[in-house]
Amino acid sequence: MPVTLSQVIIDLKDQAQQQALPGVPEADTAPGEGFGNYLSSIVGAVMLIATLLVLLYLLWAGFDWISSSGDSGKVKSARDRLTQSLIGLLILASVFAFYVAILQFLGIDSINVV
Repeated sequence: MPVTLSQVIIDLKDQAQQQALPGVPEADTAPGEGFGNYLSSIVGAVMLIATLLVLLYLLWAGFDWISSSGDSGKVKSARDRLTQSLIGLLILASVFAFYVAILQFLGIDSINVV
């Protein structure tokens, strides 16, 4: 019976700790420490900043639409900006869903937004 990729579990941390290399301290870290948590915090912060920028762009587009005074050029510009901000929000949601899927595939439970 062939083994699929989803059935393979790679546990490198325990294998590395079992080797007990000289001069290397224990790899156990307290909760909230370690490279994985650091990377998760960075990704969460970048996602938060990007989401805030998209929402600001969305508000800017709405303000431009309201203040266009019926000028068709300004309305078209505001509509384009609104469309671009909604596409940006869709991309952010897709990236976040992909990020969560990778975390679940790797067996990481927590998501540190900030």
